[in-house]
Amino acid sequence: MKFQHKPNAGWAKKGIRSIQKLPVVLMGCVTIATMQSGWLFSQPVSAVVLPFQTSQTTPHSARDYFERGKEQFERGNYQEALSDFSQAIRIQPDVVIGYIYRGRTYAYLENWQEALNDLNQAAQLDPDNAGIYSFRGLVRQQLEDKDGAIDDLNLALTLDPALAIAHAQRGIIHQQLENYRQALADFDRALTLDSNLTYLYLNRGRVYQQLGNYQEAIRDLTQFIDSTPNDASAYFFRGAAYMALGNHREAIADANRALELNPNIDRAYLIRSYASLELGNYQEALENATDAIELNPNEAWAYFLRAKAWMELQNYEAALADISRALEIRPELSEGYLERGRIYLHLGNEAKARENLQQAATLARQNENEKLYREVQAVLQGLQE
Repeated sequence: MKFQHKPNAGWAKKGIRSIQKLPVVLMGCVTIATMQSGWLFSQPVSAVVLPFQTSQTTPHSARDYFERGKEQFERGNYQEALSDFSQAIRIQPDVVIGYIYRGRTYAYLENWQEALNDLNQAAQLDPDNAGIYSFRGLVRQQLEDKDGAIDDLNLALTLDPALAIAHAQRGIIHQQLENYRQALADFDRALTLDSNLTYLYLNRGRVYQQLGNYQEAIRDLTQFIDSTPNDASAYFFRGAAYMALGNHREAIADANRALELNPNIDRAYLIRSYASLELGNYQEALENATDAIELNPNEAWAYFLRAKAWMELQNYEAALADISRALEIRPELSEGYLERGRIYLHLGNEAKARENLQQAATLARQNENEKLYREVQAVLQGLQE
């Protein structure tokens, strides 16, 4: 029997939400990874602030504490750094850079509220500093205040339109909010201003995928892979883009590489399963779907694909069990009812087949999926002939 129906590619488009936790940048979230790149220190935070003064009467001046805090920070001794920055601020509370460095330390410790408090103080002392608002936008994002984050990033870019990292961060928030056109504009501008922000090729590639521009997605993901060859997520997403274009062998190659780097990406097995079905390698499709199920027993598409493989291998009872499990997990999966209807036809149960096909048609119409609706109607019409 020919593989008659391609599952909706939505699982690949939104695969980022179901992958095991990969590097922070995977979700397009510039947090610790960005701060480690040193961008904060490149912001104009010190040129307009009062320097810490050296005391002639105490053994530990504000500058002494501040410099020692910086050293502790660079060594990864964040609690000690916090203590020193706090001492510097206590002695000289009017110096912006003390709050910025302490806020940065809190950010590394993921104490976002304290980081926000310090950046609020820094902004009061230096209200025209774009770098402060850019950093505060990042912190607000971590606190799930995306509106506040965008407000801060807008202000940063009003003060300094060439601040690439602010464009990047605002684009990431738009990406998370599914404002893909705005995200694309920000990523384009950020990369024009600073071509070293190579992680944005991964983000922009994901945005292109969401917009259905798979060739552009592959181009950007390839560029990211060239600079970061050991990031499993990039190979996964490029594999999904190849799959969407029908380049099944390339999709399998990328899924293979993703799994070499991280064997826990369950949806990479789904790429291999789907592509193997398309290439007529049904046993491989079955095995890969099973691997995905072992990693994530609640992934409906894994059962769906394994059911398809069982159908091709003419094991209709096993196919029925898997497609029923898929529908238990995702009862809104219209494709699942179509496939279960076909399975019941193979098992000679026309009443059950018709019931499932009618449910598939109802859901397809509700979801405005005219292609699937027509496919279901064709099967139903065949029953009447």
